[in-house]
Amino acid sequence: MKRHVQLIKKIAKVIVFFAIAILLFLAGEYAAGATQEESSFKEPYVGVTTTKVNMYTYAGKKVVAIPKGEEISVKAISHTGTNKVWVNWRGLEGIVLADYLEEKIMLGITTSELNQRDKLGNVIQCIPKGEIVSIKGLVDGEGRILAEWNSKLGSVLNNCIDRSFILINLEKQELVMYKDSEIFLQSPTVTGTYGTSRETPTGVFSIYAMSTKTTLRGQGYASYVEYWMPFYGGYGIHDADGWRSSYGGEIYKTNGSHGCVNLPRESAKTVYENAYVGMIVKIE
Repeated sequence: MKRHVQLIKKIAKVIVFFAIAILLFLAGEYAAGATQEESSFKEPYVGVTTTKVNMYTYAGKKVVAIPKGEEISVKAISHTGTNKVWVNWRGLEGIVLADYLEEKIMLGITTSELNQRDKLGNVIQCIPKGEIVSIKGLVDGEGRILAEWNSKLGSVLNNCIDRSFILINLEKQELVMYKDSEIFLQSPTVTGTYGTSRETPTGVFSIYAMSTKTTLRGQGYASYVEYWMPFYGGYGIHDADGWRSSYGGEIYKTNGSHGCVNLPRESAKTVYENAYVGMIVKIE
């Protein structure tokens, strides 16, 4: 009887040993598969549905039908070697076919200095005010978004990112207006005369007033404009068709403005109709 008991114990030990070995092997295979899946996924991005698409759980249960033209935060590949991706849409998470998504480039500008954090909440880097970030994920339940800046990806506070702003490039003599994270207007401009005291200042500013049918006055001039949007002292954005017939190029080097950002009237009208007091103006 004792021999039988000892034999049974030995057999049980052997079974346990092999069971553990099999579990470890499977765990290794799973980890390898996870690593492969992770490495094959470029990075999170914002996708737009190109048609109506269904969202499912891993078990294959339908979660919701997402309409065409909706923005979705694409978070990961759901299964290695498939075209299925794990997404977040309006707080709901599930799997959709990547074939029905089109990547959308979304930009934002920081309205204050803010910390960028990793998945564990550790600070990766501090992003200064007025920096352009690439938005990679939509708002989560904690008011944070996934964004890339300085080649690093991490989460930032959503309320510190504006999706509508104005960029002015002095070298290119171009104004670009962003609305809802996308380019809304591109226009040639004429800025302050280069190499003089009338150069347009660089930096991060914001529109602090808006008015129409205004006469701008300074030393030796009085200029009537239809649209006036000051952003720093007496510097502002306005139309200049009353005395200019062309914009852009190298006009600013010899016949620039007194420091303001001159625009064709139609461009100034578009900016005025879509801008607001507080909108960030970045000049570089």
